[in-house]
Amino acid sequence: MGNSFLTTFFAIEKLNVEVNRLCFGCPIAQRRKRNGPDVSCVYRFHPGSVFGIARHLWRPDGRQHHILAIVEASASVGEGILVPNISPLVRIHALVAQSEPAGQGGSFDRFLGFIQSMDRSGIALPEINPDYWRQAAYGLMLHQRLLLPPGSASRAGIFSFP
Repeated sequence: MGNSFLTTFFAIEKLNVEVNRLCFGCPIAQRRKRNGPDVSCVYRFHPGSVFGIARHLWRPDGRQHHILAIVEASASVGEGILVPNISPLVRIHALVAQSEPAGQGGSFDRFLGFIQSMDRSGIALPEINPDYWRQAAYGLMLHQRLLLPPGSASRAGIFSFP
């Protein structure tokens, strides 16, 4: 399988402008590079790989925007949706955005906290059925209690996230 079938995520950190980072996933390769104050990391994924990314943007006028996306590397070139810093197109299974500053308890903060709690509990996040991520994002938007994916309670203990 050549590189043309791999999905690439460019995690870029530009001081006071933009931070893109991998929240979870199993890349087959990664490369880190520093260019002055900016840092970039390139992650490559096989088709069908599910991974989570976080994107933080700081606008010149002081506004902030935060995005958390759970995506799947596409098996077909030209199939999916364009997501900044990811090539080629990917399937989006969950997307949560927040315009207020991070740490204020918005949708982005809650979803990221939930994902980090599951990860600390030993749940293999890339192996979760993509349908679960959609349901969790919808539940978050509807202000419902987020529950663990089916079958994970035995591995992580039973908990939910407000």
